This record gives sequence, C-alpha cells and structure tokens, in this order.
Amino acid sequence: MRDQRKSYFTFISGIKGSGKTEYAWYGFDAYPFDRMVLDVTHDVTDLLTDRDVPHHQLTVPLPASWPEWLRDPDVEGGRLTLVFRPDMGASTALDDLDRCVGLCLRGGGPGRATLCWADEIGETAPVHRTGPGVRRALHHGRHDDLSLLMCGPRPKDIDTLCIAQADKVVTYRTLNRYDREAIGRTIGVDQDEFDRANKSLRQYEHTVWDRETEEMHVHEPVPRWRRGRRPPIEFL
Repeated sequence: MRDQRKSYFTFISGIKGSGKTEYAWYGFDAYPFDRMVLDVTHDVTDLLTDRDVPHHQLTVPLPASWPEWLRDPDVEGGRLTLVFRPDMGASTALDDLDRCVGLCLRGGGPGRATLCWADEIGETAPVHRTGPGVRRALHHGRHDDLSLLMCGPRPKDIDTLCIAQADKVVTYRTLNRYDREAIGRTIGVDQDEFDRANKSLRQYEHTVWDRETEEMHVHEPVPRWRRGRRPPIEFL
C-alpha cells in the first residue's frame, strides 16, 4: 500500500457515462486527508450528498488561504472536504477554478497532504489557457504533497501535462481518434495497440497505464458502490 501523504496524480478519461466518476469516487473515498472537489457540472455534489459525505461549499469571493475555520474535529477525524461549484457563465470562472487549485497547494491537512478532484478537467486546465495555480500544481505539486484526480471526456482539449505528469492514466471507451492519440502519444504506448485495446472495451471496462511499470492493462469494471463498501485495494 502506498503512502497516501505522498503526491499521486491520476488522469481519467472516456465518453459520457463510461464510468469515470465511479472510478474517481473510489480514489476520493480512500483518501484519508483534506480534499477539494471542483464540481463544474454540480454532479459530484449530488454524489457526495447521496453518499452522506460531510462537505462545505466554497463561494466567491474565495478565501485567501485554506479555510481552517470550517474544520470540525468530530467529523471524520477532522478531515475537511470542500466543494467549489463555479458559475461557468461568469467571466472569472477559469480564474476561480485556478485559485481553488492554489488553495489546495497551500492546504492545511495532516502532513499538509491534500487531494483535489477536478471533474471536467478541460474547464480547469484548458490547452494553452492553463492558469498559474494549475501550472504550479502540475509542475511542483509533488513537493506540496498534493494529489490530483483529473477527469474529462476530451483529452485533446486539456493541458498535455495533465497526462504527461500522471502516475496513472485510466481510459474508458473513447470514440474520437484525436483523443486517443492525445493519450497514446503522451504516455508512449504504441498507437495501434492503444486503439485496439480501447475499441475492444465493454461497458465500464477501462485500460490502466502505470508510470512505474510503463505497462498498460485492460481492467474489469470497478465494483458498484454500496454503503459501507471499502475501496478496492488498488485505490489505497
């Protein structure tokens, strides 16, 4: 089991309804320290509510530092779970998301370890428009014990570093060949092999590429969540 205080980046992609959120949930649920969710579509907030996860919603103007005053020592050992649901119609939406990532870099959890779940990562780290907070997280987050869960349907539209810096790249069924190429060429997997594996995936199956071994394998669907289920060992 790896030391969860240490930084770990996971990139998860695939078409809508393929299983990305359920995979991300297990990584999120297994994380024992402070957490933040960037919930662009507001879907994750509903998930947290349905699964009885105590959380606080951040609103603009955002705090200048990690909001220690929200911490309740009687809730999950003092772990703080924050959610930011941006107004994507606002002119400041991208900057607000970027500032939230900056807050995670300065998080105040045990050992300063923090997890940021960026749902719809293309809105937080769009190609050629990535903000300073996200750039620092991708380049130097490992020095701040920041872990990232990055989910999105269109890999070609995001900052390449989201894939290039990932310790684990999880890919569900991906119909657009340019999206498959964005992943394949970045992780260095033979493109024909990657395309064949992806096209052969059944519902909720996925490939996992691991940086440590530089190998890719097809995996069965993650177990369906139910109350009281412990995360599978690979997420711990």
